[in-house]
Order: sequence, then C-alpha cells, then structure tokens
Amino acid sequence: DAQVTESFVRAMSVSDMNHGVVVLAVPSASIRKLIERPSDDLPIPVKIVYQLYGNAESITVATDSGKSPSLLIKFKCADEAHSKTVAGYVDDGIDRILDQLRAFKKNLEGQASPDSAALAKDLGAFADRLRQEKAVTRGNIVELSFDTQTLTTTGTGMVPVLMNARQQAYSAASMSHMKQLALGVIIYAEGHNGKFPEKLDDLKEVLGGDNAFTQIMTHPQTHDAIGYVYEKPEGKLSDVKKPSETVILYEAKDGKKNESGCFGYADGHVQRVVK
Repeated sequence: DAQVTESFVRAMSVSDMNHGVVVLAVPSASIRKLIERPSDDLPIPVKIVYQLYGNAESITVATDSGKSPSLLIKFKCADEAHSKTVAGYVDDGIDRILDQLRAFKKNLEGQASPDSAALAKDLGAFADRLRQEKAVTRGNIVELSFDTQTLTTTGTGMVPVLMNARQQAYSAASMSHMKQLALGVIIYAEGHNGKFPEKLDDLKEVLGGDNAFTQIMTHPQTHDAIGYVYEKPEGKLSDVKKPSETVILYEAKDGKKNESGCFGYADGHVQRVVK
C-alpha cells in the first residue's frame, strides 16, 4: 500500500551500500497494537524485537558483496530521541548474547577435555569480535554493521567443535543412565540372594518407580524408549569372576545391542568403547 511504498523509499534512501540483497521490514498497524500490550512472560529476545519494532518506522537489512562482505542493518526512527532508544536496545541485545557466550565458555573451561578447551578458545575469539559491534546513531538513523567474512570464518571453525561437544554431552548423559541401570542390577542382585534380574523392567522398584525408570531407559540422543539392552550374566553375582570385564549393558541401536558405544559392566562402572 501507499504507506509501505513510502516507507520503502525512505528506508532505501538511508542506505548507501552496493546492495547484494535488501530486505525491508515495516511494522504493521496490528503489530504495533500488539507491541503496545506486551506480555510479561515473553522471552527476553522477543521483548527486544518488540522494543525495536515499537520505536522504529522501518528496518532495512542489506548486504554488501564487495571485497569485504558485510551486513548492514539500519533502523529508521521518527526522531533522534527514538533512535537513541533503539541504539540502546540493539546494544542490550548484543550484551545479552555476550553474556550467554561467557557463561558457555566458563562451563567449557571447567571441563577437562581438549575439545572443550578448543571450543572455549573459539568462543572467546567469536565473543571478542562480536564485542566490537556497537550501534551507531546518525540523527534519526541507527546503523549496525557486521563484517560477515570475519564472523563466518570464526563461526565455521566452531561448527565441528560444537558438534563434537554436543556428541560428548549426549555420551555423558547416556553413561549416566547406564550407570544407574548397572548399579540397579547390582542392588537388585544383592537383595535377591545374588540372583540377577531377568529383565531391566525388574529394576523399576529399585530405581524409583515407573516414571523414573522410564526416564532412565530413554536414550538422551535417540529418545528411544528402549535405549539400552541388558545381557544377563550366568549364575549369581558371586559367580562372576571378572565383574570389571563382564559387560551387562549396551546402548540400543535399532532395537539391538550396539557393539560400539557405551558399555555397562557387572561391577557397576561404565565406559565408552569404540570399535
């Protein structure tokens, strides 16, 4: 309509880039009404977006495909006072992202793992680069520019480390489940004259009832309800000559025991075995 067309012309007039791609966002009347009645239980990122929309007439996002690829975000405000408000919200949003990165980095530094240390280092580099980004106010215009090449290079280098860290998290959670099951088997045997349980379902009472047992049996990565396979040892608990070498639990794969993964042993310990 006429309002959107006029807003587009005004937004384009404040951009001086060699545009690769240009996207214009103009808050509609219904959106503005919604923003006027914000909910207290909205997530912080959504609140920040609402605040930006509520104080900007239009938002232009453009890419520059020159020698140093960059991304430019421009907020067109009604006046200088609104532009200062928008700049504050933009910087607040960046600060919140940095807070999350710092918390994640601190958590990784507390883990004794080379992969975690490498990820923490990459996160620090990414945060240092992002920390340099600040909103610039020029009259009623607010600009935020990103050197996409630098951010992309840093971010791309973090991807394999992040994937590996996520796999380690899944593995740690799965080993925790197996630890509880392995100890449950031992506790059951000790309470039944040394006899091992016939099946894992027999551990429900030992492990806290149906709900707790269901959570423990669910694999944290695949979310399969039967996430683990039990292999009952021969004889009684006292008959197992090498409990630290006798596997009684496997992770499940397609309903069968996975020969390469986390193993649970008759002495209650759990370890990852890769074949």
